[in-house]
Amino acid sequence: MNKQWLMGIDLGGSGVRCLLLDSSTRSTVECAQPWRFSPAPGTFGTGFDLDLDELWRTVGAASREALLKAGIEGGQVAALAISAMRFSTVVVDAQGKALLAVPNSDARAAGECFEIAEQYGAALVRDTGSPALPLHASARLRWLQNQQPGSLENVASVYGCGEWLVEQLTGVRAIDPSQGSASGLFSLHEADWAWDLVDEMALPRTIFPPVVTSGTALGTLTATAADHLGLSTETVVGMGGGDTQCSLLGAGTVERGQCAVVAGTTAPVQVVADTPVIDDSGAMIAAHHVVPGRWVLESSGGPMGFSISTLARILFPGSTQAEAQLFAEASRSETGAAGMLSTFGADLMNMGAPSMPMGTITLSHMGCSDDPQPRRHLARAVVEGCACAVKANRDRLEGPLAGTATTLQADTLTLCGGLSRSDTFGQVLADIADLEIAVPEVWQTSALGAALCAGVAAGTWDDLSAASAAISASRRRFSPREEQRQDCDQLYASWQRLRQAAETGTDPVAVDHLLPRVLREPDTGAGAHGAAVGRLDALVTAAFGDASLDTLRNHMDVEYASFREAHRLLTGPDLVRELQGRQVFVTEVDVVDAAALKELPDLRVVAACRGDAVNVDVEACTAFGIPVLFAPGRNAVAVADLAVGFMISLARKLPDASQF
Repeated sequence: MNKQWLMGIDLGGSGVRCLLLDSSTRSTVECAQPWRFSPAPGTFGTGFDLDLDELWRTVGAASREALLKAGIEGGQVAALAISAMRFSTVVVDAQGKALLAVPNSDARAAGECFEIAEQYGAALVRDTGSPALPLHASARLRWLQNQQPGSLENVASVYGCGEWLVEQLTGVRAIDPSQGSASGLFSLHEADWAWDLVDEMALPRTIFPPVVTSGTALGTLTATAADHLGLSTETVVGMGGGDTQCSLLGAGTVERGQCAVVAGTTAPVQVVADTPVIDDSGAMIAAHHVVPGRWVLESSGGPMGFSISTLARILFPGSTQAEAQLFAEASRSETGAAGMLSTFGADLMNMGAPSMPMGTITLSHMGCSDDPQPRRHLARAVVEGCACAVKANRDRLEGPLAGTATTLQADTLTLCGGLSRSDTFGQVLADIADLEIAVPEVWQTSALGAALCAGVAAGTWDDLSAASAAISASRRRFSPREEQRQDCDQLYASWQRLRQAAETGTDPVAVDHLLPRVLREPDTGAGAHGAAVGRLDALVTAAFGDASLDTLRNHMDVEYASFREAHRLLTGPDLVRELQGRQVFVTEVDVVDAAALKELPDLRVVAACRGDAVNVDVEACTAFGIPVLFAPGRNAVAVADLAVGFMISLARKLPDASQF
């Protein structure tokens, strides 16, 4: 069987992407499976848990879907590698049980991060290339120790979700320098752990995996893993790396001075260097590239893609292509967006002093009061603001590069990630940045970079640079339009003034208003990222017909115990006992009061099958955040029937007959 296919699996913030690359024709097949992260109880909105069982299931589904879409058998895949979100952390014990598993959005260790920053300060930046971050494994390990004293004694390994998956696939424990750089415990100058720092933090050396270069063959799939993915036990697993650096590899950004923005959920802007380049201020971070002998310096534009998606859902509710519609609307507007300016989703982050991501959109009725379609200008303002942020972050990279052997390529910027799918964004960025924007043909460059790591592991290419050169030559290009130059210069200057004014003007007020909402303890059912519980569990004690029960069971697990048939009325301890672990309660006569609600943390909704929910303490439910449904007019037909029956009985003189 001809094994010409390579697989790249990307574990991203919004889902798992699987890409198959035909190494002979260079054609690709891609698919995606979404996932969400659950808010972590007790972290007051700052923590999110990573469900490793869900990760395993989703990866398997993505792999099998990609094989089906490509029309190939699993035995035709020569090798695979993993690209994964940076700043995720998985801590496991000797039995493989997860003591902690969190995605890159988890910030529960903010307090521990401040402790580390105070203790190590500038030395941390010099040694690791990054100031202390709450996303670092170092802070999360300290958090785990604080929450569970003595827990470090049980830790067998600490790594990211990508390395955890590699171990499940092969039984091999390893990490590459790009992912090691995201731990806060990895040497920027050596491709190894910062052992002196590890010792100072009193962390066991044995919990840190061996460091392996990206593209190294780690082994082949176990029988269980091969069966799960639909592949072969002969499929080689290569070492992948961090998603941003894998994206640079897939986009052909591997040589000194080349610069790219990976505009996905977030928007890191990275320049490649052939020696470590450190930003002493800590505003930017430095890390290892996946390519050996290469480093990156990174400035961050913040949650750009996430913010655009949020606004798109607001402007186009219910649409399955909301982001595409937003960019289409923006293309119909003008440079300057009819006088609107936006910093929404457009940031110049200071990694050493992180702040609440806030955005401003300036609105005035005078700008487009007579315009029948003003939505296009709002969309344009947000797109232009994001392009301004990319330019600001790129320009900031030049500071630490001064006096080094690395200089930014002056005329080109590579755009990859989800936003690269929009020609509108590509052209707006070219005009505002006054640069040629190069866009790879394959937008899923993180998964493509992982596939290139797999190709090197399988021997398809000699090294990662050769693999990148072979695949990334074809690209679209957007050139700045001279007729837009003056307007874009003015727009960028105005955007900078708005951003700087917000730092000392309206932002503190807005942050004070937002913080109580962000820091409140989230529901276990749904959090800030819309993470939902699993299948709902319902108890129905009201009288229901079979058809209605079947409808309910299409959406949830239902236990049906009609009060008419069971001859019982639930209240007090009996009610609490029956509703433990259930999210939905459908009742007609049972008494739901505050005392019971205090004992039912999983309950999410009460449905009272009455015209007025007299059996439910609605005020108490409201205080606990539990909506109460009821059925006004539910007996309207029956009441009408009864009235007609009375009239018929009078016409037939039935009351008189009864008395007689």
